[in-house]
Amino acid sequence: DLLARLTVINLTHEAKGLDTYPKTREKFSSSGDSISMSILDRNYKEEIHHVATGVKWFKWLCGHLEVEPVSVFHQLSKIYFKGCLKPPFNTEARNIAGLTEDWYLPLSEI
Repeated sequence: DLLARLTVINLTHEAKGLDTYPKTREKFSSSGDSISMSILDRNYKEEIHHVATGVKWFKWLCGHLEVEPVSVFHQLSKIYFKGCLKPPFNTEARNIAGLTEDWYLPLSEI
């Protein structure tokens, strides 16, 4: 199921990579590890692209099926992802990728 895969991989796991970026970068920065920071920065940009691509294809497929994307994402998350989505969320990066708060906040433990 492509929608289930996009839900779990792109819109959940890869989006979580966006969320962990600020603290991870801070740790590398405070230790003076510029090489790791450079790699992390490149990966961060790639993760934004991965999430954005997931959102694009998720919306396209939902449009083709004539279903509402956000509600389908919520339904599939409850089926295929165990537990709640855990903050903190990198709202800025998620917004850049097109994954706005209405997608994930209702599934969080907030």
